[in-house]
Amino acid sequence: MSNEKNGAEILIDLFLHNELQADQAEELLALLKSDSRLGRSLYNNIHLDLLLQELNKEREAVKIVEDDSFDANDPIKTLEELVAYEKNAIPIPSPVLSKEKELPEPKKSFFFFNKNNRHNPTATVLPRKYSKRSNLFFAIQLMILVGLVVGLSLSHHWEKKQNFSDENFNAIAQIEEIVAPVWAKGSPVFKRGQGLEAGNIALQSGMVKIRMSNQVRIILAGPVDFTLDHPMKTICRSGKATVHVPKEGEGFELATPFLSVLDRGTEFSVEVNQKEALVGVLKGNVDLNKNGEKIESLKEKDFFQIDLPGKAQRIAWIPDRFLSNDQFQSGLKKWTAHLTSIHTEKAVQWNRDPDLLVRFDFNDVQNSRVKNSALAGAESIPFGNIAGGSAAEGAIGNFKAIQFENSRDLFSWTLPGKERAITLFASVRIDRLDHVSNVLIASEQLYEKPGTILWQISNEGTVQFFINGSDGNRLAFHTDRILSKRLWNTWVNLAVVLDPDKKTVSHYLDGELKTSLPWNDPIILEPGSLMGGNQIIRNGARTRTENLRYFQGAFGQISIYKRALNAEEIKNLE
Repeated sequence: MSNEKNGAEILIDLFLHNELQADQAEELLALLKSDSRLGRSLYNNIHLDLLLQELNKEREAVKIVEDDSFDANDPIKTLEELVAYEKNAIPIPSPVLSKEKELPEPKKSFFFFNKNNRHNPTATVLPRKYSKRSNLFFAIQLMILVGLVVGLSLSHHWEKKQNFSDENFNAIAQIEEIVAPVWAKGSPVFKRGQGLEAGNIALQSGMVKIRMSNQVRIILAGPVDFTLDHPMKTICRSGKATVHVPKEGEGFELATPFLSVLDRGTEFSVEVNQKEALVGVLKGNVDLNKNGEKIESLKEKDFFQIDLPGKAQRIAWIPDRFLSNDQFQSGLKKWTAHLTSIHTEKAVQWNRDPDLLVRFDFNDVQNSRVKNSALAGAESIPFGNIAGGSAAEGAIGNFKAIQFENSRDLFSWTLPGKERAITLFASVRIDRLDHVSNVLIASEQLYEKPGTILWQISNEGTVQFFINGSDGNRLAFHTDRILSKRLWNTWVNLAVVLDPDKKTVSHYLDGELKTSLPWNDPIILEPGSLMGGNQIIRNGARTRTENLRYFQGAFGQISIYKRALNAEEIKNLE
């Protein structure tokens, strides 16, 4: 993340806390005009205040408090003078906080608020010169509001844009689906949704569907030895592959040890073994090249064979000989049903654990509430509250997740009581890590009470855990970088185990222990009111996100145990 972006986030945070100085106000105005996306961050934070008012049933009306310390007779002739006078913050635009205004309804999904309830805004302090008759005040409001409107209009495109590369990771493809994979010995193991750089893919059995950055789609069936060279060329050394080439990928090449298949707008299949290569055209046309020279052109339902000595011939078309998309979809359906059955059986066992306090899986959401599936914990924690967010596909196709995209998206619940040991587990899909800190779970009273907690991911891909100590200092337990961009858009399972007997705090990724750190002076843990996907701090009647730490991605499951799970138990949560 650039320093410029970090600086903008800090300025917005200062603005929201009424701590912006005059020079910072000028800088923020310039940034809002140069980058309309920042307007969305500002709008989302204001919106979040209002949503949390509803969530916590704080229904006080707006009160405009006039500051008598301001001389209303002081002339303000220019915008520069206005900014110079304002020593604390730019006033929040009144159209957003105006009394009796309804907020727009959130996007239609199963996460929503009752439309009959009003989201009451909170109080703000305006100097008398602003609240009475300053034309320049309305000018500055308009400037900010224009930034908000433009930012909102561009937000959908910006948020959904697929990033195929960065300075450390140059993805040329992405795995769309996987069916019953058994990866070849020594081969990298890939996940659904994972970005792929140039390199080798080796399946012992199973199937995988790959989408290239130019929208070419490739289905592989094991055993297969396949290499991604660049977006317009792949190599099949052995195994089966079917390629669908749209207009954007015309000219795509699939090479084999015997010949190369050059697309001319088509769908084709190859089978390669040690003795021969077979090519069949399912749709369109292809050219066959050998040693850089064209040897044959094929059209739909042409079938071609070439062997190691170089003998080449057309042979009769054999229906259903080649791997098809229908075969892949049939296999995917069966594989999904198999995974669903396994997960359902495991969930029954998880829910019966007497030490399970909370398990949210987002499959049973009604009226902005998600049911706590933990049998032991459900009596004291029956449900969690959802603000914002939208329905998403879970790690397994038949299960749901909650998608978070904006600073107003979060879910909350209360964890009553005090615990010696705790295990937190989260199944998440990371879309991006735009912020310095991206919150998974945070205590609302992190800065006020000992034993409160904060669990987050840094923009460098480290997992961080904090405990507010008895002396007011936060104890930090962080991993090295374990969440690189190679794991973005995939489902990963994270766990952190706080074990006072072993005096350790341990981090796990996909069931594998990544680090175990000393916890020399364990204290009683008292998480209290918790937020998922966001961190909220309270300052009197107001609530704020802290430095824009909201998570961007999806939660498929959250579990909290009141004991330290061992490595085998963590692995069983997969």
